[in-house]
Amino acid sequence: ELGSTFKIFTVAQALELNLVEPTTKINTKGPIRMGGHKINDYRNNGSELPVWQVITKSSNLGTARIANMIGPEKQREFLSSLGFTKPTSIEMIEAILNQQPGRIELREKLARIYRKEGQNTNALRQYRRILRDSEPDDELLLEAAELYDRLGLSWDAKNVRERITQ
Repeated sequence: ELGSTFKIFTVAQALELNLVEPTTKINTKGPIRMGGHKINDYRNNGSELPVWQVITKSSNLGTARIANMIGPEKQREFLSSLGFTKPTSIEMIEAILNQQPGRIELREKLARIYRKEGQNTNALRQYRRILRDSEPDDELLLEAAELYDRLGLSWDAKNVRERITQ
């Protein structure tokens, strides 16, 4: 199914290209197959919706048909111009770690990025792996202990603090 976040970009591009107006009716009968995927709406929105309701009702079918009007090449160019086709630093680091899991310095960087972004579960997973597989410096140990405290893992935080050299 199309990600709800990207629906607005699809509609914005179609509006910019004058392919649709907010009141243009879009066929929302389904399911349909596109790119080897079955696309459907989560609730029956009727046989057609105006473009503005394709957004407000988050219609996968309507958005897919609008995307089809734009075409894959133009859509790829548009999303590239917005920077959506470039991998994020997180994705690049994860890809490297999949190939070279022993790169502790990259794992530390990834843990810090996750922590900064508020992705506590992912940060926790990285800190635990670092603590298991290496002898991190005191700064990283303190970061891990603070995260454990914030997540209510006081026993883990205590054990990590015991590893900090005085």
